[in-house]
Parts: sequence; C-alpha cells; structure tokens
Amino acid sequence: MNEAFELNQKHRNDPRPPPTPPDVSPQRNAGPDYNDELPETELKKVLTERHVNMIAFSACIGTGLFLQSGKVVFLAGPGLAVVAYLLSGSIIWSVMGSLGEMTALFPIQGGIFVFPTRFLDEGVGLPVLWYGRLEYIFGCIKMFFLSGLILFNVIVTTLQRVPHANGTTWTYDDPYSFSSKNITIRVDSHDKDSVVVKGNAGIFLAMWTAMTTIVFSMIGFETVSITAAECAPLRSTEAIKMGTRKICIRVFTLYTLCVLVVGFNVPYTDSNLRQIALNSFGQGQNSIYILAAVRNNIHGWPNFFCGFFIFCATTAGINSLYLSSRILHALASIREVWPENIIFQGIRARLERTTWGVPHGAVSVSWLFGLLAFLSTKQTPNIQLGRLATNSVVSMLIVYAIVCVTYLRFYICIEKAATGQIQSLNHTAQDLSAYNRQNRHYPFKSRGQWLKACYGILGCCLLAFFNGWRSFVTPFSAADFVASYISIPVFCFLIVAYHVKLDGWNPKEWRLRNSRELLQPPPEVVLLEDRVGSLRLANDTTLFARENFLPVLKWIWAWLK
Repeated sequence: MNEAFELNQKHRNDPRPPPTPPDVSPQRNAGPDYNDELPETELKKVLTERHVNMIAFSACIGTGLFLQSGKVVFLAGPGLAVVAYLLSGSIIWSVMGSLGEMTALFPIQGGIFVFPTRFLDEGVGLPVLWYGRLEYIFGCIKMFFLSGLILFNVIVTTLQRVPHANGTTWTYDDPYSFSSKNITIRVDSHDKDSVVVKGNAGIFLAMWTAMTTIVFSMIGFETVSITAAECAPLRSTEAIKMGTRKICIRVFTLYTLCVLVVGFNVPYTDSNLRQIALNSFGQGQNSIYILAAVRNNIHGWPNFFCGFFIFCATTAGINSLYLSSRILHALASIREVWPENIIFQGIRARLERTTWGVPHGAVSVSWLFGLLAFLSTKQTPNIQLGRLATNSVVSMLIVYAIVCVTYLRFYICIEKAATGQIQSLNHTAQDLSAYNRQNRHYPFKSRGQWLKACYGILGCCLLAFFNGWRSFVTPFSAADFVASYISIPVFCFLIVAYHVKLDGWNPKEWRLRNSRELLQPPPEVVLLEDRVGSLRLANDTTLFARENFLPVLKWIWAWLK
C-alpha cells in the first residue's frame, strides 16, 4: 500500500476530529478568556450515508413543490413549466457537482463558505453565509408520497372522470396551450390585470420568472456538504459522492414528473393558480395537486393531500433549522469574522459551544427566524413574505455562483498539485496521485465538471441580475427592486469591509487572502471495495450468473436507500 493509503488509513483510525484549515481556524488560546475551561465545540458524528441522503431530500420537499409548482404552471404553461424545471434543475445540478467534489476530497466543517475562503479570498468566503434517523423516515415517507402523487395524476388523467373533447391532452389544446400566452405583472385595486405583457416577450418573461420560482423550491441541495462534519462513515464509504448524485437525481426527476403529470389535469388559467401567482404564497386550495382532485370530483383525497403538505412543510422546516444551526456553528468557530469586542466574542463562544455534540445555542438562535412564518397569516404581510423569499433566492444564487467560481480555482490547484507544480507539496510525505482526478481512488468526480461549473456561474448570475425585472415596469416598484437586488450590494459591502479591516482604505493595498491549503485535512482516497455506487460483477463473462445476483442486489440497494 502506497503512502497515500497509509496516511488515509491512519486518518480513518484516528478518533480525533479532522483538523480545521489553518487559514480559517479560530485561535482558541488567543483573545479574552471567557471560561476557565474551554467548552466542548465538536459536533457528534452519528449520521450515516442514508441519513444524509434523506435529510437533503426532505429539506427540498416542502411548500416549494406543492404550492409553488402551481405558480410555475400558471406563469409558463403546462409544457413550458416542465422545460423550466429541466433548465433550473440543470443549473442547480451543476453547482452541487462542484460542491460535492470539493467536499468529497476535503470533508471539512462549513465547506460551503470555507472553500471560497481557502481557494478564492477570505473576503469572499467569510461573507457567503453570516437528528438523522427521524429525518430518514420522514424523507422516505415524502419520496413514497411523491411517487404516489405521480401515479395518482396518471390514473386521473387516464380515467378522465370529467370527460374533455380533446382527451388526455386537453390542457395543451385550445383554449389553453403548451405555454402561457402572456404574463400579468400587476393588478389593480379590483384584482383586475392592469399590466400585461403578451406575445413572445410575455412567454419569455413568464418562463424566466418561473425559473426563479423553481430555484426557491430547490434550495436545500447543499445539505450534503453541510452534514459532512457529522457524517460518521465519511472516510469508509462514498457518502458525499452518493449523497450528491442521489439527491440530484431524486429531486430533479420527481419534481419534473410531478409537474408533467399534473399539467394534464389542471389548466394553467385556473383562478386559484392565478391567485397564488399574484400573491406569492397561497393556501391549500391553491395547490395544483389538490385542484387536480377537485376538478375530477374525487372526494377525500384533497383533505389527505392538504394534511400531508403540512407534514412536509413541518419537516422541511426542521431540516432548515438543522442546516442554519450548523452553518451558524461553523461560522462561530472562526474568530476572525467576529468583532474583537468582548460582547461579540462572548456570543461567538456560546454559539460555538456544544452539548453532547449538539450546538444548542446555534439551534436556539436559528429557531427565532422561524417566527417570520407568521407573516403569511394576513394578505399584506403575505406579499412581504414573498419579497423576503425573493431576497433569499438571490442570496442563494450568489452563494451558488461563488461555489462554482471556487471550484474552478480548486480544479486548477489540484491539477497543479497532481503534476508536482506546487513546491510546498513536493517536500511532504503526501502522495501527489491523491490529487489526480484520473486516479481510480479519487473520491468523486463528474465528467466535464469545470464546464458545468461555468454553466452554473452563467445561470446563477443571469437569474440573480434579472430576477427583479418586474420592478422596472411602469410604475416603478421600489419595494420589489430592493427585495430583488439588496443582496448584491450587501455581499459586495461585506467583501469591501473585510479588506478595509485588514488592509486599510486604499484599494491598491488590498490583496487576495487565500491559503489554497491542500494538506489540512489530507485528501481522501477511496478503496475500490468501498465504491458501493459502482457495479462489480463476480462473473464478468455471464451477466445472469447466479453469483452476480448478490452484487446486483447490493448495487441497487445502494442507490435506493
């Protein structure tokens, strides 16, 4: 066994947590002494690969699918809505491939902002972002429900309990169509359309707005990276690789199929869909899936659907609480991003503290933001909540774009490391083949990922910069403009403020601060017998040999669990 595997095996057997990259690690022995004894700050490693998969899946399945998909169908039409889901999903998939590869090679806490800090600039990385078994069960329930929901709509479409002249594709024919014929931008005080864009321009703008809505419903893919610090078998299985690919395949496929089949049962001009499209958020009666049952005179099922939607929204909220608390805990472990004032450092220390491996302080602070949900109880605050959702979409698009840019720098660094162009690595015991993406033991790679990262950057930037086009339509809406674009200058301000703090007010003296650390933690390598996602037949000559039955069964289970 070569040196890379010896180092990796030693790292696997070491009970201590992996060291934090030195460029962002807090200096725990510096600064004010808040306690006589240092508090426990490590997260407990109890999550398995299947837990990570379902936590990520459950985080993505909530009101974004069950309520917002009707808004997408209203905006784009039944056929164009499917195209919008395919395009938006491909952008998110490209981003997650970039994040997944970096996390698989360097599984570190807070990777979604530590990687930009390490490979781009501390001023960019640090401002990016200022339970397992139960969620596995919830995730499985959601996945089975979505599969049943697809089957339900297929059966309803086939049976045609309410006959239509044009058969099963009646929602695609006159007076309806494959795509919407216009987009309503504003309504007057009597809820009548006051600003409408028709023709090809209207179709394009409707499609663009639908894609922004879809991104909101798909936020949560990055869960796989965030859970890396608590994943127990990370170094003995392909947890990150399998988790990244399975969450993309499951969400991408189920979202698209759900919208495709329900589009055959509800026309995009339904008044309930119009209501949710104009008011940002709606209630159960605005769900396109409930409308499919009601329009076909099916009793009982709408109540069941509505109850399950509440269950999905609750569990998605639990996952969001988990994710935000872990990100806040990781941010609290970086002393440099907090003011040196004793009050702020005291808050940071409390947020970093864990009890039995759980950051209770970070969980409590994150929970407080859940009170914003009460904004949806009234009509006017409901519109404000929609603007808040728009702002969160833009913020995540910025983060996703930074992740893709980081991957390009990461890609260049490991290419140089693998070919011996980084002198600091040539004087260490590290086997440089661990950085070679063509090496069979490289933990995770996607073909053409650098090109996908460029595609992700382009898609995220376009969606972020042009998502607020509605605000420019006469009369100009200042509230919509601020909600759509305030995240961009705030992000830039944080970068500038960080450099002013460290380098002064003269921009000519500012410099990039990135360590490009490739040794802490050491790069992961995966043994061939640990690659559960690859099918290895016992008998290569005869496919249906008896000895191949068990390997095929294990391979299928690895992708299903």
